[in-house]
Amino acid sequence: MAPSKTVDIRTSVGRQKLLGCTEWEMVLLEVTFKHFVKARFNSNSRCQKIWEAIEISHPSVRTTLYRNQRVEGNFFENLEQMKTHLYSTALQEVEAENSKGGDITAQKLEAKRRWNVERDQDDDEPTPVKIKKMKIEGEAVTKTRASPLSESIPGRNSKRSAPSSATQSSQSLEELLKAQVQKSTRETTEAVEAHVREAVEKRVSAREKELRDGIVAMDEAKARLTKAEALLAEVKAEHQKKVAAEAEDLKKRETAVHQRENILLSWESRRRKYVNDQLTRALGELKRIKN
Repeated sequence: MAPSKTVDIRTSVGRQKLLGCTEWEMVLLEVTFKHFVKARFNSNSRCQKIWEAIEISHPSVRTTLYRNQRVEGNFFENLEQMKTHLYSTALQEVEAENSKGGDITAQKLEAKRRWNVERDQDDDEPTPVKIKKMKIEGEAVTKTRASPLSESIPGRNSKRSAPSSATQSSQSLEELLKAQVQKSTRETTEAVEAHVREAVEKRVSAREKELRDGIVAMDEAKARLTKAEALLAEVKAEHQKKVAAEAEDLKKRETAVHQRENILLSWESRRRKYVNDQLTRALGELKRIKN
């Protein structure tokens, strides 16, 4: 099934947009789901069953998934695609760990899965049944621990030992349950912290790379700018030199024109004087002839 064109559920940003949650809520959901899949993985695991189980055992996951649900659009279709994508990703990680860790890791995962299954079965059982089962398990543990002592001291009053056995079984069972809860909580916390630490390190590394790339790009830009400024200064100097040469040439031309104008004016003045002299001489000669 191809992802929707409007929301890319393959990215964390797309999943946040779909669910309308914060980045931290998305990280917590993904880490919790991956840890849940790793703890309960087996060959019969199914995506839908896994999600149903985690929604029941982790109400916060269900709240994050359906807080932003809406009928319009492709919300539920995108939600199913997101669930399938996260399940496929977690499954690949589990298979990679199994192939890398070998039989020991697989046995640990299987043992943890069986314990989780039994725990869920205990949660689904009615309270009287759970109490009876706890008593039976406690008595069995106490009997196993106390059997060497009872065998070495025959004739012990059974009525007097019964309250002590019940007390020991209750304490042992309580300690066992506390240890299991603490272990599960510690593993979940460590998984969340490791995932967050890895995500932060990746972001810091990416940010540092961006900064280094930015510094390199800035240095290159500065070098190009310096080169451009030098070229501009060279062009400007050449232009100023050319303008100065043109101004000098224009000045020389203007001087030559003025000189030519002065020569022409001098020639014109001489010509007029010569013409006037000739006219005056001719008029004088004409008057003399008339007289």
